[in-house]
Amino acid sequence: MSWKTLLPPKVKTSDLTLDECRNFSQFYKLLTRKLKGPIGWQIFYRYTHHLFLFGMCCIQENKFPAVTRAHDLLNGYFITPEFDNDWLVLLWLFCDFPVEEGSTETVIDYFQKFMKENPLPENEQPHLAAFCQKLKASRLGLYEEILSTKKVTRFRELFTGKVINTVRSVPDYESGEIFVGRITGYLGHKFLIHDPRNFPPAHKAMIKSMYAAKFFYVSETMDDAHDYDLFMRLTGPYTMSVTCGDPSVPILAPDLYQNFYQ
Repeated sequence: MSWKTLLPPKVKTSDLTLDECRNFSQFYKLLTRKLKGPIGWQIFYRYTHHLFLFGMCCIQENKFPAVTRAHDLLNGYFITPEFDNDWLVLLWLFCDFPVEEGSTETVIDYFQKFMKENPLPENEQPHLAAFCQKLKASRLGLYEEILSTKKVTRFRELFTGKVINTVRSVPDYESGEIFVGRITGYLGHKFLIHDPRNFPPAHKAMIKSMYAAKFFYVSETMDDAHDYDLFMRLTGPYTMSVTCGDPSVPILAPDLYQNFYQ
């Protein structure tokens, strides 16, 4: 087996540039690397790379102009060695950001349709359906660490108060630290799907006040838990900017997502 097995039937290696061959080779290495952790996480890791490849092809083809505009802006600010969290950025772009204004569909919906149109082994079909459903149902969140063991991290989500036990995937952090991340789960385990951004525990009150003061950008229900849920889905670029730590990156407006449709 080699990276050439990833090529569509009509594509020959002679049709590819040297850089394209290297990119396919690197992608194959990511898909076939040996992973630690629960089987559910390993399945999500593999399908996430397929989603990223599909999403980047959509951007290359400008299939969804708003997504392309969002990527072009976020790429310069956050898909960088300094921010070092491409997964956080791309998962927001492909799973949370509606491809058209007023729509509920995101790139992952089109990814699922594309995968259904292409032959999949029968044993893979339930995994694909679960991956798409669970990942789209997830979102960025603000989580306070409340208990840790060698295998488990327990979080309490700010604003909702929801308590979640996850597989411990971040080895070192301060007690009570605030995690900014996306939690999902499959096959009996919950896990952070990417490395989190973090705030010190002493900043908890400030963080809650800072976010609550901006909920009006997306909702006027005055229900903090409801507004927080919607805010965290739509305003990923704002959260990226406040956790960036790079003084050259401005704090982005919470309603920036609306500009990408223009």
